[in-house]
Amino acid sequence: MKALRFALSLLCWTLLFSLWGAAAQAAGFAPALTVEEGRPGGVVEVAFPYDGSLGEVAAFRTQVEYDPTVLEYLRPTYGESVQAGTVTTQNTPGKVASVYTAPAGGPYLAAEDAIIYRFRILESAVPGLATVFASAFELSTPEPAAIPEDVDVSLSFQVLEPPSSDARLLSLAPDHGQLQPAFDPDVFAYTMTVPYEVEAITFTAEPVPGAACRVNRKNLGSGGSDTLFRITVTAEDGETKNEYHVTVHRQEKEEEEKPELSADASLLSLTPASGTLTPAFDPDIYQYSLTVPFEVTTMTFTAEVPEGATYRVNRKNLGAGGSDTDFEITVTAADGETRQVYTVTVHRSEKEEEEKPELNSDAYLLSLTPASGTLTPAFDPDVYEYSLTVPFEVTTMTFTAEAPAGATYRVNRKNLGAGGSDTLFRITVTAEDGETKKEYHVTVHRSEKEEEEKPELSADASLLSLTPATGTLTPAFDPEIYQYNLTVPFEVTTMTFTAEAPAGATYRVNRKNLGAGGSDTVFEITVTAADGETRQVYTVTVHRSEKAVSTGGAGTGSGSSGGGSASQSSGDGDSDTSSGGTEASPERESTEGTVPVAGGVGESSSPGGGEGDASPEGSASGGLVFQNGETSRLPALLVLVAFILFCFLSGPLAKMLAKRFPQKEEPTGK
Repeated sequence: MKALRFALSLLCWTLLFSLWGAAAQAAGFAPALTVEEGRPGGVVEVAFPYDGSLGEVAAFRTQVEYDPTVLEYLRPTYGESVQAGTVTTQNTPGKVASVYTAPAGGPYLAAEDAIIYRFRILESAVPGLATVFASAFELSTPEPAAIPEDVDVSLSFQVLEPPSSDARLLSLAPDHGQLQPAFDPDVFAYTMTVPYEVEAITFTAEPVPGAACRVNRKNLGSGGSDTLFRITVTAEDGETKNEYHVTVHRQEKEEEEKPELSADASLLSLTPASGTLTPAFDPDIYQYSLTVPFEVTTMTFTAEVPEGATYRVNRKNLGAGGSDTDFEITVTAADGETRQVYTVTVHRSEKEEEEKPELNSDAYLLSLTPASGTLTPAFDPDVYEYSLTVPFEVTTMTFTAEAPAGATYRVNRKNLGAGGSDTLFRITVTAEDGETKKEYHVTVHRSEKEEEEKPELSADASLLSLTPATGTLTPAFDPEIYQYNLTVPFEVTTMTFTAEAPAGATYRVNRKNLGAGGSDTVFEITVTAADGETRQVYTVTVHRSEKAVSTGGAGTGSGSSGGGSASQSSGDGDSDTSSGGTEASPERESTEGTVPVAGGVGESSSPGGGEGDASPEGSASGGLVFQNGETSRLPALLVLVAFILFCFLSGPLAKMLAKRFPQKEEPTGK
């Protein structure tokens, strides 16, 4: 039986501590480390940031307990609001503590502000997990009143091994040749030889873990020279360095035996692109002549030379008709020194005079057709003056004409003048001989624009109907009555009208918003007739009732009681319309409900008083809400069971705990 009661008591305390831990973790101070790991000589900071959830904090204590064989305390850093108050920090080996007191009347500790303690990891620190203990306690409000939100946490970080000072290579391999001697991490000088064809060397090197290496160059010197390569290895500590030297000898270029080259600089054949050489080609004859027609303006030659020899021709273009042009074909033997020149004199014949054919001098038209209308008189090649009438809608004129073979024609213009005017078009015909010309004239008369009869517009500016969005007009609407009255409740803050105007007519309403409760607002509906000039104004005086005063019932919650006054806008902006406007809904009065606390039922007041209809979002009726506004995730039934068990077992459990854990006396000084 005792075991059962002890188990139930333990369950009860576990639930209560879970609730307390959830609330404490969500508010106040949250000590934290700025790093998760560090090497000897590195910096570690312990920060005490304040999240502002406890409200105004006028005083508190912070403390960090650390291992003096691992960490060395350096200095504190205070936030702005902490600096505004009085703060005292004292360090003893293994513990640093601060006491903060805000000035009388503030400012008090600000949200997101913090105290930060800076430490350095000792060079002698043993690698492994190190832990500090951070506490924030004795929190107080300005009244003063104690804030039961003490924090005591342990924070751990990893002390890493000190960086290595090993600056050796584990392997080194060139992409050409072999190192002499074979590579050894403790041997730092090597030599190697590569063929002349190798112009650059790269090395593949593997340093010890954590170290880095670089090679000073890549390219080799000239053949027969030695090039020194330096492979520098930097240890993990960034300071220790070793240098491996490789001297690379590049062999000299081997001399190749040059074959004996031919000195033959004669042509084996020579063929012109046009005509025939005189005499016929012979490799031992170096002078030739050639005649081509006047139409040939350039000359090229196709030649065959001995193996290894080359040739070039000094020119391509021929001279004027009747002139001679010398072409020199220079042959260079395979030895590059022996040369022979072949000369071909090309005579270009003179141009033969051609008889010019007799050109036609006919400069008349075979036909002439306008794009619109009919020529007067009908077209005749021997008649050169015509007239033509077109409607006002025609703004341009083109002509289709047929001229004799070889002859051409052109028209001097395209656009017509204004309505009622005459425009002269000149069709000029030029005969095939380019000299004989004749001109045909066409005078185009463009008719004047016909005046369109404008329809007579209505002068009717009366409304056919007028309906307010709320209420009823007094008197009932009549197109011949221009003054109306209308009364609406206080809740109505705007007024729109739906009206019907005659065909072509328009109307506009001068305003939309109503005045304050108990006031009259005049609305003017201006109707403009279809003729755009005749106008008629209908006036509607809208009386907005005063606000009714209501007495709200007394509620059990801590919210406001009674209805608040509705806010309204009384601007007089105009609005144009030809149909009914939209009706604005009255503004709703806002209510505030109380936030429930543990064990209580939330209540909220409404304009009429009484209990609220719904709980605020995020809190269920009968739920558990902590003082910092955070809602417990435990079901309400479980909390109730825990509370009953606590009441039943707290007495015996308290006695048992008092015997097992005697209470220590706390120092009274702060």
